[in-house]
Parts: sequence; structure tokens; C-alpha cells
Amino acid sequence: MPEIMHELIEKIVVYAPDKNVGHRTQQIEIHFRFDVAVATAIADSKEYDKKKKAA
Repeated sequence: MPEIMHELIEKIVVYAPDKNVGHRTQQIEIHFRFDVAVATAIADSKEYDKKKKAA
């Protein structure tokens, strides 16, 4: 499985955390090879805390 990921993903960019809104958010970009797409996600500590408390 890791071999396939190395063939499909060119790079992963993880930005510095942002704490301006009272909780921590962090932007992550995944750049795929072959100019197919760039996926962007925002990791939010507030949402993580909700899921952790529910478990």
C-alpha cells in the first residue's frame, strides 16, 4: 500500500497551526502527481475534542 501512495502523491504540505479563533486549526495540502488534483483539509482541534469526548 505505501508503494502506491508514493506513486500517486507528489508532496504533502502541512502549514503551521493557527490559534486565532480560540482553538487550534491546521491546514494540510496533498499534491497528487500528474496534475490530477490538490486536496486541502483543515484539521480542527475543536472537532477532535468533540469526537474524543463522545468515545
